[in-house]
Amino acid sequence: MAIPRVRVYMGCSFDGFIAGPENDISWLNQSYAREG
Repeated sequence: MAIPRVRVYMGCSFDGFIAGPENDISWLNQSYAREG
């Protein structure tokens, strides 16, 4: 039986806004490789 994948997006900012112009949150979907 395959285990389903779950992806969670979380964001926090000092000013309370994480979306870009026109409510763009596409940057949340980018993958970042861990270093170390």
